[in-house]
Amino acid sequence: MANARDFPITRFPLYDITVPALAPASTGVQSPVTGAVGTAAANTYLYVTANTIPNGTSQLPSGLGAEALIFECISPVVQLANGTLAYPDFQFAPMPDSTSLRNPTPAGQLFFDGSYGANMAPPREQTVGRAQACVLGLSLRQLLTEAVNAIAAGRRGRANMAMQATGLKYVSTFQFLLSSLRGWGTGVAGDTVIVPGRIRVFGERYSDAMLAQIAGGWNGTVSYTDLRRQLEAASVLSTISGTQAGQVSVASLPTLSGGYNQSGLAIWPDWRFSYNLVTTATGAAYPLSNSQQAGGANGNVDPQYSGDLGMPFAPVNGVPSAARSALITEGAGVVPGIPNIAFAGVQYAGATVPDPAGWPVGTGVDDLAYGQVQPLRQDSGLYLPIPSLEQAVSVLGENAVWFVTANGTAGIALKTAAVALRGRSIQLAQQALVS
Repeated sequence: MANARDFPITRFPLYDITVPALAPASTGVQSPVTGAVGTAAANTYLYVTANTIPNGTSQLPSGLGAEALIFECISPVVQLANGTLAYPDFQFAPMPDSTSLRNPTPAGQLFFDGSYGANMAPPREQTVGRAQACVLGLSLRQLLTEAVNAIAAGRRGRANMAMQATGLKYVSTFQFLLSSLRGWGTGVAGDTVIVPGRIRVFGERYSDAMLAQIAGGWNGTVSYTDLRRQLEAASVLSTISGTQAGQVSVASLPTLSGGYNQSGLAIWPDWRFSYNLVTTATGAAYPLSNSQQAGGANGNVDPQYSGDLGMPFAPVNGVPSAARSALITEGAGVVPGIPNIAFAGVQYAGATVPDPAGWPVGTGVDDLAYGQVQPLRQDSGLYLPIPSLEQAVSVLGENAVWFVTANGTAGIALKTAAVALRGRSIQLAQQALVS
């Protein structure tokens, strides 16, 4: 049976890697389960950080499953031969049980910016207000425990549990796919590494004995209604509804929300970012997507080293498969201090939100600011988390794209407008749409 050790009072350290060197033009370097990849003298060198996770491996003991809930990234910093500091680009995507989740569904992305200025997952100790910046979902254990307690008291458990328990679930190993265009360390002439890259993962570990005590609290029924859809044309689908098919046990963890083996109505955390690949026009909105259907244009963003902020979800030529993808964006951020930027926002088939030009983005006060606090604050080494939106931006059965707009005086220089989103992506079952 379960005992007190199965219910920890703090998050469990599941994985921890250090990256002293990553070769230029790296795309999807696979981090080790145990030990190291490469050597200290090689262009690429990364290893499981010593004395930080049990037995120095992400391999779970037999009979246990896990749920990754929190990422923390320490960004690489190097010193050049002339003594100045440089901040390499750094991207990472999770890989539970050897399964890449960079693109878990046609709609979804799990691709993180770990660079110094635009870090989407800074450590809590470096985050303003000590908030946990990168939380992938609520703990399954927490939700089930609350539900069991509520049922015992004659109340109902929490609704939409599957929409909230979106931690990444696995039963064997956890890894990352790492990328960098510039690279750092021995592969880049003149580099002296001041701070190596590093990524930590925290979450829960589960046994069947533990889950059996609280599995009765599971309710996979999902119902999500969007007020905007109800107020707009009837052709816009208004509700997501259905039931997630998974069961609560160690072996079945990957079939639950956040798991890589879901079927039917499937739900993932969605974290994505993008930069403008070319210099923008001086005043027109620049869509951060390569999808022409969503409203972007080929070559707008770099598909290797950034994500895509386009959502081409309207049916194409009468084929409804795209319409069964949905994205609910709960947080959005723009790195502060971008020269010549004026606005950021989202367009639905050309309609700009918020009206008329998007959110004002400035250098003194910026409601969407995330990443390194400078230049908004003088502090060094502190970060702002991606801010929550007052109302989620949901895209379902329609086309939409996020954009940035220059100030009308000069364009935004290439690869400087960094925008990041966080929320949930949903792959809907055949009957999960209600018009």
